[in-house]
Amino acid sequence: MANPQPTDAHLRMAHQISEQLMVSHFTAKQRRILDLILRLSWGCGKKQAHIPRQRDFEVIGIGEGHIKGELDILIRDKVLERDEDTYWFNKDFDKWRVSRARGYSQEKLTELVSLNLNHIVKNLPNREVENHQNLPKREVETYRNGKKELTEMGSSSDTESDTPKEIVKESIKESVVDKLIITKEDVLEIYKKEIAGLHEEESLSEYIERDIEGAIKRFTAEWVIDAIREAVKRNVRKWRYVAVILENWKRYGREPRNKGSPKNQDPDKYIKGKYGHLVQS
Repeated sequence: MANPQPTDAHLRMAHQISEQLMVSHFTAKQRRILDLILRLSWGCGKKQAHIPRQRDFEVIGIGEGHIKGELDILIRDKVLERDEDTYWFNKDFDKWRVSRARGYSQEKLTELVSLNLNHIVKNLPNREVENHQNLPKREVETYRNGKKELTEMGSSSDTESDTPKEIVKESIKESVVDKLIITKEDVLEIYKKEIAGLHEEESLSEYIERDIEGAIKRFTAEWVIDAIREAVKRNVRKWRYVAVILENWKRYGREPRNKGSPKNQDPDKYIKGKYGHLVQS
């Protein structure tokens, strides 16, 4: 029976990176690729992974005929970098061009972390209690994730060990998390990636920026981001459709209603009707 212990050799990874991996929209194949490269790089105490042949990815169940396309996507989305047969993981997740899970909330995730750090283990078999008590005592750290400070048990970072300058040691306080402030620039960046498909150095048109700014003032930045992701989910990557979603939410509310209720509206009715071509154009 397998019985790995905390003292066994393990992959050293900052919690921030682990969190972003689990909330990002990767396919099953892409996630296996990332896990393999991390195992062969950070897991071996190195920054880069050496994989001589693409058919070597068969070890994780991805054939030679499929691996190139998946690698190209991960490299395009700035999650991986490659130099011939050498691969490395981009830990700067702010540069990833990958959407996050729809229900993702850093504040909620931090609340769960705090809850579990303070949770008292009960009703475990004696052996499991002993193993739990023997876990390494890590210092509590506060670190910055974008514009938001989080508090959790510190862990070994990746092999470069470049701890953020903002880290300070302090006791855990549930009130440490400040409210996340979403700026207009954040919304524009998400629109560029999710709807327009632009690179960082490319710019949106002035009228689109003006429309987005107006929508933020009217509906809030959070609503605009949610509407953008709803449009992406429905595979209608047009600003007019995002605007229709916002108007629909404003008029009928965002909460699902009972079937048959006038507030249980289908946003796609605006692209299915007589004037649908105008919304999608």
